[in-house]
Amino acid sequence: MMIKRLIFFLSATLLISGCSEKQVQDKNSSADKPASQEVKEVKEPSGEAEAAAGESDTYSDTSEAERPADVSASAPKTKLSENTLFAVSQLIGADSAAAEKQLGKPEKEEQINFRYSGTSKFIPAVTKYYRQGLAAVTFVENKAARVVFTPNEPVSFKDELSKGLEYAGLPGDAEPVEETDTANVYEDIGGVYAVTAFKKAEQLDYLYIILEEKYK
Repeated sequence: MMIKRLIFFLSATLLISGCSEKQVQDKNSSADKPASQEVKEVKEPSGEAEAAAGESDTYSDTSEAERPADVSASAPKTKLSENTLFAVSQLIGADSAAAEKQLGKPEKEEQINFRYSGTSKFIPAVTKYYRQGLAAVTFVENKAARVVFTPNEPVSFKDELSKGLEYAGLPGDAEPVEETDTANVYEDIGGVYAVTAFKKAEQLDYLYIILEEKYK
């Protein structure tokens, strides 16, 4: 009886020891597995999801006031210079009252006749002079049609013509389409239809500005 109990005790001890060793091996085996086998597969985002995420993050770090506006709707017709005395392009379509907001009250005016290009009939028009003759605006059917700008200080035609253009709110780096001994001609410049810069004694005499093609 004693021998049977001893055999049973030894068998039980060996069995328990074997189970413990197997558990330790299983734990070690699990620890040695690469992380990619233990983590569930993560799906890559679809193209649509990436596009949506990109759109939502476009201004994530930008305040509402800093977001770019619709440039085409709000940009001026030309970039104004520090030399600008008035922006002639803002006279396009302006009536007398609108012109006064930019140029002030006219000092004088004169009645003239105007003929549209391609027609033979003359119609009444008026030319108003502003800022001691700095700008003379011709109104046809109460709309600004042509402007004569005369600088109130000497402007070298050769070296300072760009500044003369900027005085009227026109781009000083514009390239003339025609150059003669007495004038430079510009087309589609600074939002207006055409500009002719006339020279006199090597100085800029005046700018003759046609605001829109229908007034050529």
